[in-house]
Amino acid sequence: MVGCGAMSAEWLRSAKELGVEIAALVDLNIDMARSRATEFRIDSPVYDCLDEAIAGADAESLAMVLRAIESGKSGQKLPIAV
Repeated sequence: MVGCGAMSAEWLRSAKELGVEIAALVDLNIDMARSRATEFRIDSPVYDCLDEAIAGADAESLAMVLRAIESGKSGQKLPIAV
């Protein structure tokens, strides 16, 4: 998940209810990402750099979205990358 501010709590709560696995948490304020990881008991890496997260996280959905964007198909419905 990119962005661990106020709205992230709702996204993470919903993800947990749906059984969505969070591959990584990313926020420019890494302490905020760490705080959300602790709050929601997420045992995934935390990053303060999106490029590092993309390179280091095992995120299949994110890879699908990035491939679609690169191929110019970003206007179509795609899985949510969290």
